Order: sequence, then C-alpha cells, then structure tokens
Amino acid sequence: MSRHRDDVATAFGRHSRGTEPVTTPTTYYTVLGPAIELLHAQPESFMRDFYATVFAHDFQLRKRFPTFTDRRTVRYARGLIYFLETIDQATPHPEQLDGVMEFLSQLGRDQRKHQFTDADYHIMAIALRDTFARLMPFQWSADLDAALLSSFEHAIDVMQTAASAETTPPVYLGNVMEVQRLTRDIAVIRLQTDPPIDYLPGQYMSVQIPQCPGTWRYLSATIPANPDGYLEFHVRALEHGYFSTQVVQTTRPGDQWILSNPHGNLQVSGERPVCMIARNVALAPMRCILLDLVQTGKNNPLVDVYYGTRYPGELFDAATLANIQAANPWLIAHICAEKDSDPWWLRDAPPLPPNLLLRRGNPLELAVADGCVHDREILVGGGPQIVQQAVANLPRLGINLADIHHDPLD
Repeated sequence: MSRHRDDVATAFGRHSRGTEPVTTPTTYYTVLGPAIELLHAQPESFMRDFYATVFAHDFQLRKRFPTFTDRRTVRYARGLIYFLETIDQATPHPEQLDGVMEFLSQLGRDQRKHQFTDADYHIMAIALRDTFARLMPFQWSADLDAALLSSFEHAIDVMQTAASAETTPPVYLGNVMEVQRLTRDIAVIRLQTDPPIDYLPGQYMSVQIPQCPGTWRYLSATIPANPDGYLEFHVRALEHGYFSTQVVQTTRPGDQWILSNPHGNLQVSGERPVCMIARNVALAPMRCILLDLVQTGKNNPLVDVYYGTRYPGELFDAATLANIQAANPWLIAHICAEKDSDPWWLRDAPPLPPNLLLRRGNPLELAVADGCVHDREILVGGGPQIVQQAVANLPRLGINLADIHHDPLD
C-alpha cells in the first residue's frame, strides 16, 4: 500500500485532518464503562503505570519505546479511550466499528517500525488488563476482566492482519547528504533513501536519528516525492526539545536516519481558493504542496500564503515563495515578522526578496485582516498556539470548522 492519506493512528494516538472535539458518552452500554471513566479521569497516571507494568514483564521492551512526555502519554490514552468507547458504543451504533477497524489497521501498519513480536503484543495486552485491575480494585469483576482481554486480543489480531498484508518496507534507511545550518536553531537536512519513499504532498513521517535511538519524531517533507529518493526536512530546535536540538546541532553528512511510512492528509482539493497560514518551519508541508502544484497543476486554484516568524532574518524560505510567485500568477505570498529588526545573531541573514513586502504581525492575524480566510480551504501550521487560535477564532467569523485543516498537534 502506498500513496494513501489516512487518519493516522500511532502508538494509541489518533491524528485527524481537522479538529475533532473530545466528547464523553453520557451512557455506557457494556461493562467497559468504568474502565473508560478511569482513563478519562487519570490518563497520565494510567499510562505511566501501564508502561511500568510492561517493562516489569520484559525490560527489553523499553528500548522499543520513545522517551515520554505528559503530552504524549495523554495522546496515547486518548487513542485507547477512542478504541474502548467505540467498542462500547457499537452496541447501539454498530456502524462505528468501521472507523475503529481502520484505526487499528493503520496502527498495525505503523507499528511495524518497532518490530513487535506476538509475545510482545501479548505482554502489552496483559499489562493493560493488569493496570486497569490495579487502579480500579473496587470495580473490578470477572466480566470486566474478560471484556478487556477480549477487546485487546481482537485489536491485536486486526493490527497484525493489516501489518502482514502491507507490502511496503516497515522502515526506510536515509543517508544524510547535506546539512545547512541557516540560523543557530534552524537547519535544512537533505537525505536520500533507497528505495524511495512514495509519499503525497503535505504528508509527514516518523524519523529516528542515531543520536536518539528508540525515539521517533514526526517531520514533514518539504519537496514532493521523486524517483531518486531525495528528501528534505526543515527543523527548528525547540526549547527543551532534545530531539530537535540534536538534529539541528549534531547532524552530519553520512549519518543514517530511519524513517517510517508516510502519514497524514493535509491537502488541497484544487476546487476552491486556498489560504495557507504558516509560522516558522511549519511552512514545510505547504511548501511541498505548492511545489507539487507547480509540477502537476494546470488549473490551480488561487493560493494566498501567509508565512511568518519572530524575526525578519528567520524568513529563510521567503525566497522560495518569491520564486514560485514570480512564475505562477495563482500564488500570492505574504511574509511577516513579529519584530521589526533582527537580534545580533541574525545580522548575517540574507536579504529578503525585493518582490515581497515585509509586514509586522503574525500570519493568522494578517490573513484575517486581509479577508483571505473566507470561502477558502484553510491550512494552518506553526505549533499548538496558532492552530488552536485558528480553530477557536475563525468559526466566530463564519468559517466552517471543516474548512480548517492542520497536522496533529502532538
């Protein structure tokens, strides 16, 4: 299976194209209800207890799991909640099972990168059951025990069936060909994989680097897939972000990265005007979409791109937008910065393209001020804050929530 878009499920996390409100059912129809309520009430503590139980069963599994943050453990708990709630709610709504089956199938395909064995999956199912039993002793029953184990075993069967039917490699090896450090915290990494990864514009993939074995992070491709296997990533070192800092500061030509199959469904339909709103390196998937439109589009829609950073000198990809705009009348590029001038460490930044006007502000506010968010497909990227602002504020302007698209927030 290749070149597909999906609702990505990774490590019990659900990634959706837009924003889905999290709702809690008012009625549970099976004995799973108390277990689901526990997950809603204690997602972080449950997942920490679960992983401790897994490693107590087999400590060798520790190297298969990444380092964890509270945000990631909550995401994994959300995936588990989604699975159990769907099983429970399928009693009056059996049509919901189609969604959870695809969720589990995609999870199984993605988890091939960890090379879990049948025994590993069995340990995780037992650990999940044991964690529930330990955290809810007064509500535990033989019926709940049987229901949880049956649900987990069925999930594992679906995952393994989907994984065994997958024809693409579980992982790809990419050799770092070039590293460009554009600022003290932004780098462009160029790799080549063999075989090439067949991905769609706007998709991302899990990446593992030699400096952080066992840790996977998502990076979006900035150029369309090509038969030579060339890939390009733009990475910004985040504050307290060990993985991103290692990528920016220590990656060298000759390093070998491990990459998973692509995921995500950020895209444009080609049928309506588009507004792209990107802060910092979150321009990457939109840049990939634009380059694909240049290569393949004949009647491309009008596209307004709002690209912003904190300082003018960080607008390193403004030249790319300027070049595309110069040859394609359907693209209008807007660049902005929150500050008027650069700090000392950006004084050597290249000048901005003369055909683009630098404006003061952030890209979301300017897109709204220009009226470019109405009757458009809207793509937003740049971290949780700007995405959450878009999702919270644009509907107040009459924007349909279904028209706002973004990559996963975690």
